[in-house]
Amino acid sequence: MKFSGRSDKKIKKITIKEIAAYTGFSTSTISRALNHPEMVKEETRDKVLKAIEKFNYHPHQGARSLRKPGSGLWLASVGDSFSTMSLMPYYSTTFNLLTKELEVRNLHLLLSMHMGKNDVSVLRTLSSMGIFDGFLVFSPKDNDERIEVLAKAEAKFLVLGKSASKCPYVFVDTDGVQGAMLAVDHLISVGVQRLWCIATEREFRVTKERIIGIKKILQKRGISFDFCTVLHIKPTEQKAYNLAMKLPVKKGDGFFCFADNIALGVIKALIDRGVSVGKDVKVVGYDNLIHKVEYRGWQLTLTSVDQNLPLFVSTIVRKLFELVNNIEVESEVLPVKLIPRESTGVA
Repeated sequence: MKFSGRSDKKIKKITIKEIAAYTGFSTSTISRALNHPEMVKEETRDKVLKAIEKFNYHPHQGARSLRKPGSGLWLASVGDSFSTMSLMPYYSTTFNLLTKELEVRNLHLLLSMHMGKNDVSVLRTLSSMGIFDGFLVFSPKDNDERIEVLAKAEAKFLVLGKSASKCPYVFVDTDGVQGAMLAVDHLISVGVQRLWCIATEREFRVTKERIIGIKKILQKRGISFDFCTVLHIKPTEQKAYNLAMKLPVKKGDGFFCFADNIALGVIKALIDRGVSVGKDVKVVGYDNLIHKVEYRGWQLTLTSVDQNLPLFVSTIVRKLFELVNNIEVESEVLPVKLIPRESTGVA
C-alpha cells in the first residue's frame, strides 16, 4: 500500500484504517499499540510506530480527548545541570525516546533543569498550578525533596530510579546492582588484577546502587574491597580523561566506568599514554550507547552494560499514563545485560 501526495492538491490526512492496512494489523491492534503498548508484542509495536512516523499519522483529537485527561502536558524534573545533561548520551537518548513515545499519544514533555533548592522551589510552584497531568523525576537522591513536594501536592508522578524517601511513590528503574555485578565479574573473568571504578557523584541513588553491586560481586568472589578503588567525578568525558591521565595505571588494571562517555574519556587518556586498551588494560562502560571508539587512528568497540533504554522508556510512559488515568500501578525494576566487546579483549 502506498501513500503519496501532489503539490497541487491538499494532502490527504492518514487514518487509523490506512495505518492498519499498511501494517497488516487490525485497527484495534493499532489502538492497543498506541494506548496500551504492554498488551502487544514488541515487534508489533515497533512496526506500528515506524508506520506512524513514516506517514506522520496523528490520532483524531476528539478520540484522544476521551482517553487522556487535562492538558496533555508532562513535566520532567531533571535534577541535574544543563551542561551535564547535554554531555551525557543517556539523557539525550532517553529524552529523544520519551518525545517519540509521547508524540504518538499526542502528549508533550517539558523539562525543568533547575538545580538543588531552586529545582524544588520551581517544582512546588508548577505542581500547584494544575497545568501538568503528570511529572517525571529524574536522577533521584535519597530523601529527595522533589518527591515530598509532589506527594504533598497529590500530583501524579513517577520516579526514574529509587530513593529512600519517606513519602510513598512509584518508580521505574533498571537494575544497577545487577549491572555493576555483571561488569565487575566480567573484568575479573578476563584477568584484571586491580580495579578502578570511575563513578558518578556520591549523592545520586544510582551511584550507591552500583557500588552495592561492586561490593556484592567481590564478596561473592571472595575478594577484598581493597581490590577496587572508587573515584567520583562529574560524569563528563573531559573529567574522565583528566582523571585517567593522572592515575598510576599499570598492566593488568581494569576500569569500570559508570557511563559510556566516562569510558570514552578513559580510553582516550589511556591511548594518549601509550596503553594498549583491551590487551593490557580492560575498560567497561555503562548504557551501551557508545559502541565504537575512534581516536588517533585507533578503532575499538566498547564493552558496556545495556539498560535497554527503549524498554525502559516505554515502561515509564505506560506507567505514568496509567497513573494519570487513576489506574493502580506498581514499581518495577528492569533487568540489564552485559555486551562484551574489544575493550575487554573480546573480539
